[in-house]
Amino acid sequence: MNELEKAILKKAHQHHVAEKRPPAVFRVTIRAFFQQRPVALAAEEGMINGIFPDGWLCFIGHSSERVNSAIQARNALRNYLRSRRVDGIEYGRADLVDTEIFVRLGYVCEFSRKLYGLEDVVAQKSEWEGLGLDCAAIVEIQRSNGPDPNGAALYSWEALDLLPDFEGTVATDRLTIRGQYGRPPGAIEHVVDADTAGRVRPEVDRAFKNIEEMSLAVRVKGVNLHFRYDGLMLTRAGLQVAEELPEKEKQAAWEARFQSDPLVDSPDAESQSTGGKIDDQELLELVDGGATQVEAAAFFGVSKQAVNKKLKTLRGDSEGDQAA
Repeated sequence: MNELEKAILKKAHQHHVAEKRPPAVFRVTIRAFFQQRPVALAAEEGMINGIFPDGWLCFIGHSSERVNSAIQARNALRNYLRSRRVDGIEYGRADLVDTEIFVRLGYVCEFSRKLYGLEDVVAQKSEWEGLGLDCAAIVEIQRSNGPDPNGAALYSWEALDLLPDFEGTVATDRLTIRGQYGRPPGAIEHVVDADTAGRVRPEVDRAFKNIEEMSLAVRVKGVNLHFRYDGLMLTRAGLQVAEELPEKEKQAAWEARFQSDPLVDSPDAESQSTGGKIDDQELLELVDGGATQVEAAAFFGVSKQAVNKKLKTLRGDSEGDQAA
């Protein structure tokens, strides 16, 4: 990942945790079409939530004949799959789907168990297609317990603040439609002019695409009270990688410093001044994190004796001796 992708992942993780969002998961569906002319879904309606009853879509106005056709097709599909003893299906999940959704789509389906990576999706889809079943992959995004139950963990307009040319120029704490300051749903095009949006949109989209292809997040689009938005929702793998990023970055910086500043360990090193070379707080963090005095010395580009002397000053003689 490049620096922008890392920054996006960390910022999305920050919001994800703060708003108590469940991770996005994948499912593979087994579909069966029935004699019903599908009603086209708008692009934003099919991108986030809306399949299960805790979503924000509600379709009404279809005839009872169409609804009954969907119900009959669903029962027939379920009986067929059970007769063939197809594994990996979460029976009962389809019962949570509003029949009106199936009427709109023109097909019914059964859902796989939750899958957490694209490699699992490919494996499950290949297995079922090998049985001659019509399959498709979907992303399931559940409502959160935070102030915005739908939306995204990171909107595209928030990514602007992570670009060098825009850092600090985009207010990431904005007045929402509820009259409170927070993260209103939106897109890049809502906060900058059209020319600027056309210039930065490809860079943000490219970063989003790369993160998605690593199974760390999924891109989402939707409408929240007439506000069109696009952004990212993290997967379980994305949450884990984001949590590990700070430590990995610190370790990488440490290793880079070790390679560029060779260890000095001469008899005269103990008398050398360490002023300006050793950061007291950083030294304590390194030692508390399990680093030896040799490793700390390499990190700061000073001798082991200088580190030992500094530790004795900070913690006392016994502490300095124990850290050796």
